[in-house]
Amino acid sequence: MKCEECTMCCELLEIKELKKPAFTMCKFCKNGCSIHGSHPEECKKFECAYLQMENVNINLRPDKCKVVFEKLSDNIFFGTIHPDYELTLIARGQIKAFGQQGFSTIISSKFKKPSLFLAEGHTEQQIKEEFEKILKTR
Repeated sequence: MKCEECTMCCELLEIKELKKPAFTMCKFCKNGCSIHGSHPEECKKFECAYLQMENVNINLRPDKCKVVFEKLSDNIFFGTIHPDYELTLIARGQIKAFGQQGFSTIISSKFKKPSLFLAEGHTEQQIKEEFEKILKTR
């Protein structure tokens, strides 16, 4: 899989090294990353779930489903949704598939409280505690 014209991570994600807040387009995003190769470590470490999947529907690409998914741990996927959109049917289907694979999913939006979709066997407290630990290391 390739990013192609998708630049949702450049818009939705915070990039501390560039002092770029979440939900604003990166000033270096010009038909892709204009500083690719010397881009921040945060960007280099980011692994879009769409790019990790095999035989994935093109409609799950972040610019199409409006959600950037990232695997945070063996238990959690995190999704950042574009603030102008609701979860699409295909994004909801992916969250369900993550749950069937044993992953809980947290969906974050600019204007709404994060939504938690628990996988069977997970508790809200367990996932929130694990998520907090992950955030402290980032």
